[in-house]
Amino acid sequence: MPLKHTSLLSLATLLLAAITPSAFAAPAQLPLLPHNVGSGSVAAFLEKVGSVLVSASKLAYEAEWRYATNITSDNQEAATEAELVLNELIISLLAESRTYTGTTPDEKRKLHLLSLYGGVPTSTADQRALSTVQGEMSAIYSTARYKGLALEPDLTELMATEREWDVLLDAWLGWRHVTGPHLKYLYTTFATLSNIGAHDGGFADTGAQWRAGYDMDGAAFISHMEDVWEQVLPLYEQLHCYVRGKLGEVYGEERVDGKDGLIPAHLLGKFRVRQ
Repeated sequence: MPLKHTSLLSLATLLLAAITPSAFAAPAQLPLLPHNVGSGSVAAFLEKVGSVLVSASKLAYEAEWRYATNITSDNQEAATEAELVLNELIISLLAESRTYTGTTPDEKRKLHLLSLYGGVPTSTADQRALSTVQGEMSAIYSTARYKGLALEPDLTELMATEREWDVLLDAWLGWRHVTGPHLKYLYTTFATLSNIGAHDGGFADTGAQWRAGYDMDGAAFISHMEDVWEQVLPLYEQLHCYVRGKLGEVYGEERVDGKDGLIPAHLLGKFRVRQ
């Protein structure tokens, strides 16, 4: 499934909104564009880009959604083909965008936003391989069962409502055992192809591409994040200590307050312990 462009529609919408509020009347069919979509001016080029990207991204997302909600080989192939069409459009637009420099700060920012679409391998074979491996990972994650239970809603509800240590630990480990070993090598392939796409788009790697999307250069972004982390760290440590103490009252300090000072993740109510 084409998960590579999970932010394309929102980014296209942002670019389009910055250009004209009336351009959301996107055509129903994916436009077949010549190599030059503009008329020589950067303003005309950016106006056309916003419109066609929203339209093309919408069609690719519709195919992706059909596969996500009905995982079949036919829907996977249709989603892959839709992404390849979108990729071809993106590569063409990126190539043309590099012929413009922008004459105002606003135009330069819009060209930078467009450059964030870089991340598509230029090789069609690599594009297809990337889309295929993403589809395979998505299928494993969506269809896996542990003791007959799916992640959504069964195991997710169990993690949120169950309080028995052994039941929670069994579900936590069991889900990972039926998914992780199958995803491990696929993800390695995904990371390799993703980095190839980022490099083809002008970035050092995928991480550099992600960090480029915050209206500051990568080094400034890292420095800013480190500053923010230092600001919130005292609060985080207090919350962590409080939660660990309360869980210790329920499950026993010998289980919760280990030598490493960490909280057992299976006690926090979610498989994705990030909220």
